Amino acid sequence: MQKTNFKTRLLALLTAAFMLVMCVPFAAFAEDVKSVTIYWNAADGTPLYTTTTNGNIEAPDAGDGYRWKDNMKNGEPVYVNTRDIVNWADLAANAGSVDKDGNGFYSFTKVEAPKRDLKVTFTVDKNLGTITDPAGAEKVDFTIAEDSQEQFNIPTVEAVDGYKFVGWTSDDADVAWDDNAKTFGVSSNWPDKVEIKAVFEKKESKKLNIKFTVDAALGTITNPAGAKEVTFNDIEADTDQQFVVPTVEGKNGYKFVGWASEDGTVKWDANTKTFGVSANWPENLEIKAVFEKEATKTINVKFTVDANKGTITDPAGAKEVTYDNLDANTDQQFLVPKVEAKSGYKFVGWFSKEAGISWQADAKTFGISNNWPENTVIEAVFEPENKDEKTLNIKFTVDEDKGVITVPAGAKFVTFENIDANTDQQFEVPTVEAKDGYKFVGWASEDGTVKWDANAKTFGVSNNWPANLEIKAVFEAKGTEKVLNIKFTVDAKKGTITDPAEAKFVTYENIDPNTDQQFLVPKVEAKVGYKFVGWASDDGTVKWDANASTFGVANNWPENLEIKAVFEEVKSNNGSSSSSSSSSASSSSNKTTTASSKAEQKVVKAAAAPANTTKVLPKTGASNVAPLLGGSLAVVALLMGYGVYSLVLRKKD
Repeated sequence: MQKTNFKTRLLALLTAAFMLVMCVPFAAFAEDVKSVTIYWNAADGTPLYTTTTNGNIEAPDAGDGYRWKDNMKNGEPVYVNTRDIVNWADLAANAGSVDKDGNGFYSFTKVEAPKRDLKVTFTVDKNLGTITDPAGAEKVDFTIAEDSQEQFNIPTVEAVDGYKFVGWTSDDADVAWDDNAKTFGVSSNWPDKVEIKAVFEKKESKKLNIKFTVDAALGTITNPAGAKEVTFNDIEADTDQQFVVPTVEGKNGYKFVGWASEDGTVKWDANTKTFGVSANWPENLEIKAVFEKEATKTINVKFTVDANKGTITDPAGAKEVTYDNLDANTDQQFLVPKVEAKSGYKFVGWFSKEAGISWQADAKTFGISNNWPENTVIEAVFEPENKDEKTLNIKFTVDEDKGVITVPAGAKFVTFENIDANTDQQFEVPTVEAKDGYKFVGWASEDGTVKWDANAKTFGVSNNWPANLEIKAVFEAKGTEKVLNIKFTVDAKKGTITDPAEAKFVTYENIDPNTDQQFLVPKVEAKVGYKFVGWASDDGTVKWDANASTFGVANNWPENLEIKAVFEEVKSNNGSSSSSSSSSASSSSNKTTTASSKAEQKVVKAAAAPANTTKVLPKTGASNVAPLLGGSLAVVALLMGYGVYSLVLRKKD
């Protein structure tokens, strides 16, 4: 065994200590990195960007379809997308070639990014609105390649009452579309999942009060019957409901030509049957019936007398008396000729069946009516004198709750006084019109003297009638007060209502099932790929072709009837459908519809917001060479020390 002296052993230990002390600074200085210079290189190593940082940093734009790859990792590579956040702690821990001032470097290389499929979901708060297209969907999903240039259909949304749909937004991407947006495209800058939310605004509750008025001197409202004016109160200003316009009839000499408001809001012609309102209408709006004076009608009136029974005494010597070219609308009074009966006869008055005239013998003047024939003949009426001098007083009455006398117009009752009980003259029976809920069936007196049906036009009297006889109009109540509500609907995928314009549907409410009124059928226009062929109800009540323009109702119709527009799909020459529609798949579990078809109209893509994603660099892989160098030198120092020591031990004394 070789011996060593104290000096030799001391030299070896000092050598090892020196080497250890020299290496320690290299290992410790990686923990004191002050800044890192990052080289963002092209694929060939050419720097595209250089960034020096002492904190978190956002990755620069790598370009569409590209990203950054960490080239300094021995393990799995790290990929950083455009605008991802690179963590400072990881940069400092993995920086290379740190100098004495604490400045290191790091590099990334631009590489092609793999293609992603983006999942885009449209959602609607069900408390504020619903998706109407695709119908019944609670949300709509799209799975789209990030580099797709295709345009996709945006769902159609309808707000609930009190709210207005105004567009779309997203917390995940730069989406700010208004309610007119129809299609969309995606951006490669979008994250993997993007939720696009429907945006609603609360409406200001505005209600309208509409009043239809008619100048009573010029015309009357005939439907609703007996109305002086018609009002619609508290109508929601944004409703798309249609309302029925009153029916009007002009009076003598005037023609009803339409409706207008003084402020110009409304100007409709006489054919307008229904109306809708607008939010820009004033809260209180009076709509007045408009009339025009008709061209003057003239009437020729001739008084005649049977020369065998009497003569005209005033004007003296006249065989007949004529009034020519009288204004049919005049309120002037004219003289009735004076007549004297011949022996054996009694002059009792004047009569004209065509004009509805029946005057007594004491009539002195007369006025004319617009409904008289243009050539009206009024004949003197005589009775033989050799009969019993019994006279009758006849009174026709009508219960005002059930009907009205229309001829003579405006009469509450009609009387025939001092009629010779033995006359063979015929008298006009008044014309009657029943009110809603009743049917006029004839006439009757309480004592049974008279019982006529509703077709009776004239009547004669009998000597056995009572001197004073009241003849009452007889009415029957119609069936149960049933009303009909009719709704016309159109599948928005296949067509639209063009008249009334912009209507989603058209309703007629509270219609009397016994009315003979005609109502307008909405006009429909088919969308591309379809043909409008008519209307039908599911229960078979209605089946009309596309030419139907008006309709009437029947008592056997159901109280609530939906009439649907019927369309046929138009086929192209090769037998396929000519319509361009979105492909969609509906999930039965959550009513989610996924669509991926291209829209016909192309729009500009919405810009995407960057994702604020922090990429954490791994703590394994290539690192600063300084710690490795320092550690290696320390080991070498120990080995060298041991080597020296060994040599000393082996050295011979």
